[in-house]
Amino acid sequence: MNKKIETLIESFSKKGDGVGTFLRGDGERRSVEVPFTVPGDRVVASLAGKRKGVFKSFLDSVVEPSAERIQPRCQHFGVCGGCRWQHLSYYQQLEWKEGVVKHLFGENVRPIVPAREEWGYRNKMEFSFSSDAAGERYLGLMKNQGRMRVLTLKECHLVHPWFIEALEVARTWWERQGVSAYHPHRNSGTLRTLTVREGKRTGDRLVMLTVAGYDDQGLTDEQLQDFVHQMRSAVQPRGIVLRKQFVKKGQPTFFEQEAVFGEEWLEEKLYLSHGEKNELSFRVGSTSFFQPNVDQAEQIYTMAIEMLELEKEQVVYDLFCGTGTLGIC
Repeated sequence: MNKKIETLIESFSKKGDGVGTFLRGDGERRSVEVPFTVPGDRVVASLAGKRKGVFKSFLDSVVEPSAERIQPRCQHFGVCGGCRWQHLSYYQQLEWKEGVVKHLFGENVRPIVPAREEWGYRNKMEFSFSSDAAGERYLGLMKNQGRMRVLTLKECHLVHPWFIEALEVARTWWERQGVSAYHPHRNSGTLRTLTVREGKRTGDRLVMLTVAGYDDQGLTDEQLQDFVHQMRSAVQPRGIVLRKQFVKKGQPTFFEQEAVFGEEWLEEKLYLSHGEKNELSFRVGSTSFFQPNVDQAEQIYTMAIEMLELEKEQVVYDLFCGTGTLGIC
């Protein structure tokens, strides 16, 4: 299907894509989702089939931009699958999201508490290695459209610039060493992902390289030591972790990991401002879940504690606790 349509975007889908309508050949008007558009945009899009009863499409051009549309900050916006709404101001994003919550729960809800930092707030990213039949290498985030296709990332404004420095180090090392990217359908190749994370309150840095685990797929000692040397020189991490993922048809997937330099964890702090200010320290492992926006986590936890009005004698059961951050707070 490659039919071009023109449509006026009227609302957002649950995923954050713009939604408009178009007239089919049989005279019936149907809804269509167009990524990277905002209500008020008049656009030309190419239909890309129907999924679960909803027509999907690719954005070709914006004929008349909405008054709400702004210039995206990132050069990759519209291709990268990481961000949906860089073309909408932060406070307009909050307005739309709050409207969704009110639609679900009624008007009597607390207003959204905005994040203090719109950019550079994330403390973790996972980047993917990939290559095509021509041998072209890609290292970055998944593309918005194109199954399992990876975008070579040059910038990302959600994280500290050192994340991109680490990405460039890995890309240069990869080109020099000539290691193959892992291909899941064939279960062949070596390099799977590069995970980078930091302690926003401590400055600690942690890098994890995930590779295929079996001997014929792994790295040589020389290749691994070169990776460690280059990464240490460029970003001074607290630790570098090698994680091996073992995949074999008919057998459970399992992992092994070790610190090839330094620690397998970083330190992070949370500052809670209910009553007197409290400082809590956490050791966050290379694969542990921790709130990706630390500043916003502090606001959420402080509000939750104030709303609960707990007495010191009371017991809190922290179910589904993950790292246990909220219960500890």
